[in-house]
Amino acid sequence: MATALLGVLTGQWAAPAADDGCDRRSPRARRSALRRGGQIWGAWFPVNKSLWTSSYVMLMGGLALITLAACYWLIEVRGHRRWAVPFVVFGVNALALYFLSTAVARVLVLIHVGPENATFSPCCSTACSPRGPRSSTLRSPTRACYVLVWLGLMWPLYQRRIVLRV
Repeated sequence: MATALLGVLTGQWAAPAADDGCDRRSPRARRSALRRGGQIWGAWFPVNKSLWTSSYVMLMGGLALITLAACYWLIEVRGHRRWAVPFVVFGVNALALYFLSTAVARVLVLIHVGPENATFSPCCSTACSPRGPRSSTLRSPTRACYVLVWLGLMWPLYQRRIVLRV
């Protein structure tokens, strides 16, 4: 819930200023406060992704806001938009992409090639994990290849302005 609320607060902070009693500190001060708050809170309550601790949520929320601010500055303020086109392509059909890529990934885990309990990855010639499908985690080059494959599949939809809706 805290992560969702941080998203709502981000929307309020990013909106133009209004006389509604919201926090009037600069966006930079708010981002830094959230990030520092997560680091300080982490001294008493460890930053732990597996447990999704409150210190982890605060730290990652602050880092996400810093990343969002950097992207906003590069794209909207400086006008550097070309590098962000793949993100737009993914964002236009985000729900369909999430559903389809997850479904395909689950099917690929079921494909066994080579030694017993090895999981074949379509983007690499070696098994991704010798321990079997339950522990198979795709290595970085395989993940990058998987993302590029989906970018290639989503690009024609983006060019033809086809938006899949639920």
